[in-house]
Amino acid sequence: MFGSLYLWMRQNILEERDNWFLWIPVFLGTGIIAYFKLTYEPSVKTVIHCVIFLFFSFFLAKNYSETRIVWIICAIILTGFSLICLKAHLLYSDKFPYDKKFF
Repeated sequence: MFGSLYLWMRQNILEERDNWFLWIPVFLGTGIIAYFKLTYEPSVKTVIHCVIFLFFSFFLAKNYSETRIVWIICAIILTGFSLICLKAHLLYSDKFPYDKKFF
């Protein structure tokens, strides 16, 4: 069952190759939304770890052609997360001036 689903998804994704670049803002936005959904302010070390992971994921995506699209999507999401985190730290703005207790 999963083999046929995988083949179907792979075929559809490859047919849409010309429109892949249109998904870049969606995945960047997903990373940004993930940042703002956090209940704590991540440190700069978190961003550095994300950038290191992005660097290594580039080489993993280059070597493994079967999972290349998954690595690229993760890299774009982490890029959005890292960019918004760096922007928040460079502006010296506190995201949480009060204690957030929704749940």
